[in-house]
Amino acid sequence: MTITRPFRFNLIAEGASSRQAWLAKARRAEEIGFTTLLVPDHLYLEVDPAVSLLAVADATSLRIGGQVFCNDFRHPIVLARQAASLDLFSEGRFQFGLGCGYFAEEYQQAGIPYDSVGVRVSRFEEALQIIKAYFHEEQVTFSGQHYQIKEVKTAIKTIQKPHPPIYVGGGGKRILSIAAREADIVGLAARNNARGLDWASALPAANQEKIEWISQAAGDRFPQLELSATIFIAAVTDHPQPAAQQIGGRLGLTAEQTIGCFHILVGTVEQIVELWRLLSRAWLVNSIFDNVQSQISEHAFSCGRTRVQKFGFVHVLHWLLTISTTYRYFKVGWRCAAVENGISCRIWWRFIWKIDEIVEDCCPEKIRAATYF
Repeated sequence: MTITRPFRFNLIAEGASSRQAWLAKARRAEEIGFTTLLVPDHLYLEVDPAVSLLAVADATSLRIGGQVFCNDFRHPIVLARQAASLDLFSEGRFQFGLGCGYFAEEYQQAGIPYDSVGVRVSRFEEALQIIKAYFHEEQVTFSGQHYQIKEVKTAIKTIQKPHPPIYVGGGGKRILSIAAREADIVGLAARNNARGLDWASALPAANQEKIEWISQAAGDRFPQLELSATIFIAAVTDHPQPAAQQIGGRLGLTAEQTIGCFHILVGTVEQIVELWRLLSRAWLVNSIFDNVQSQISEHAFSCGRTRVQKFGFVHVLHWLLTISTTYRYFKVGWRCAAVENGISCRIWWRFIWKIDEIVEDCCPEKIRAATYF
């Protein structure tokens, strides 16, 4: 039997110039109606995820989480202790996200070997087993290809049992199968290739194949999984066809493919609402992630809001997609730039069950989307 969950809003925040600014952002997110504040794990960001999340937990009632911790930056026992501590000191409000690492430049700058994706995924899979063992057992002993651990006492106990919710996402069969077997939240993404994201891997047929991989690997636990996906590009416009043609031309997609792509939203408010209603029926997904850069201003946070009608118990007001309705331009690289002038931010959406209205008003801010897989 499929579990029906309330719709969740999650903010991904990357930094702030001071403790005061950081906590002001968190309190504002709480006031607007977000349930969770998540911090990525990159060496170029202004905040460390573990330290900044603990500050948020102390100052607000928000849930917190890493989205996602890079496995290669820390030994899994060290990371497990950090994760357990975050759950303990947040009083059970922590969500643990783990990734195998993807940004080669960071590895090179830090002098960390950037192994093949197969090796990184294998190391990640072992690390996930070790971390889950830390959450569950009195001590951890593990013998694998990448890690050797002997009788490590699990001194820090999590509040959430059997463990904090675990997020794993990706675009390939192997990583999604691992996620289906081991995680509580599974993120679907476009696959990477030598040129960046393979946008065709996010078209309907490819998405159906990903769902089948997850279902096969998950077995009986599939109904308990929360499925998620990322919106990398969003353009609210009264002229969707030319906008989609321009966006798709840069991505190697037709206008029709662009409009149907799992990770792109193009159209009027009403068209996007209807699209998301259809997707919710097809993919059974129920939450949304937003990723906001440190440059976000109080003006941008407050002047535009997205109104989302409740599914189950949730009814929140929220500022995302407050883009001017006149589409201007897109620039696509490993980070995708979009729409209008002003401040920049980065967004990460997770699919939802039901949206009655996306844009309540417009905000003359510049929005920039970025990939995480």
